[in-house]
Amino acid sequence: MFVTGHNTVHLLCFARHTCLELVGQRTIQMHSKIVKIANGDSFPVRWLKYEPGGFALIATILLLSFFTNCRMTQKTKAVADRKETSRANDPIVIHRRAIAIDMHADTTQRLLDEQLDISRRLSDGHFDSVRAREGGLDAQFFSIWVEPELFGGGGAGAMKRAEDQIAVVRALPDRYPETWELATTSADIRQIAAAGKLAALMGLEGGYAIDERLENVQRYHQMGVRYMSPAWSVSTSWAGSSNDEVGQTRGLNNFGKSVIREMNRLGMMVDVSHVSDKTFWDITNTSSKPIIATHSGCRAIVNVPRNLDDEMIRAIAKGGGVVCVLLNLRFLNQDGMTRRKGSMQRLPRLFKKPLKKSQARSLTKR
Repeated sequence: MFVTGHNTVHLLCFARHTCLELVGQRTIQMHSKIVKIANGDSFPVRWLKYEPGGFALIATILLLSFFTNCRMTQKTKAVADRKETSRANDPIVIHRRAIAIDMHADTTQRLLDEQLDISRRLSDGHFDSVRAREGGLDAQFFSIWVEPELFGGGGAGAMKRAEDQIAVVRALPDRYPETWELATTSADIRQIAAAGKLAALMGLEGGYAIDERLENVQRYHQMGVRYMSPAWSVSTSWAGSSNDEVGQTRGLNNFGKSVIREMNRLGMMVDVSHVSDKTFWDITNTSSKPIIATHSGCRAIVNVPRNLDDEMIRAIAKGGGVVCVLLNLRFLNQDGMTRRKGSMQRLPRLFKKPLKKSQARSLTKR
C-alpha cells in the first residue's frame, strides 16, 4: 500500500474496523480513532505530522469508509424492507391489524334460556369471550332468532321472544363491563376495538317478530337491531324461505318490498341468508343499499338451496355488499348436508301440534 512493515498491518486492521462501524457515526468519531492509533505508536507520529503521504492515506481511508457505510446502509435498509414486507403479508398480522367481525352467533338463546356465562371458556358450543379474544375477534353480531315452531310466525309471542333476547344482549356490558360494550354504528365498533373490548351487536334472523307491521321495523332498529333476514327456514307471508316447499315459488310481496325499503331508510342491513332464490332476486331488485349474506355457503361446493350460486355472489358484489365466510361444515361438505336433510324435513310437521321447548331445542339451528 502506502507504507511497508508493521504499519501496513495496523492500517489494514484500522480500515477493516472502520468499515464495520455502525452506520451513521460521525466523521469526528473516526478521526478520534485515527488520533488514538497514531498516539499509540502503531505508526510514527512524526510520519503522520510531516509526511504528505500520511494525510493522503487518512483521506483515502475516510472516503472508503464513507462509501462502504453508504452501501451497508442501503443493504441494511433493503433487508429491513424485505422483513417488513414479509411481516405485513403474514395472515396473522393482517388478521390482528384488521377489525374482525362475526356476523352471526347462535348464542343468544342460550344466554336467555340457560343463563350462560360466556366470560369463561366453555366445554360446549362455539362461542365464549375467552375464545373470541384468542381468535382476534373485535365485534359479534348476536342472532335474535324466534323459533316459529315454538312462538309462531308472528303475534305477541314472537315479539316477546325477540324482545327478551334483545334485552339479554343489551345487558352484556352491565354483566361484563370489562369485556363488552354495545355497538350500533361502525364508529362504535372502531372505538370499542381501540379500547380493547368486544363490541356486541344484534341481527334479527327471520322477520317473524315484526308481526307483519311495518312500524315494527323501526321499533327493532331503535332497540339496536342492525340487520334482518326476511325468513329463516320457514317462509313468512311476505318472503319465501329456501328451506320449505312454499318458498320455492314465493318471493317478496308488496309488503315485503316495503319492508326492504324501510330497512334501507333506517340503515338496517338486509340479510339474504335462508331466503329463496325468488326472494333473493326480489331483494336485489328492490334494495337501494348493499345487501349481505351473513351465513350462506357456495352452491358450487354444496348444491343446496340455502347456499348462493355464482350469479348471486356476483350480484351482491356488484351492489357493494358482502358475502361472509361460512364455517359450518354442513354447508361445505355434501355428506354433512345429507345428514341435515333428515332433520329439516320434519319441520313442516311441527306446526300440526305444539312442541315442548326441549323438543324444539334438539332441532334448533341445524
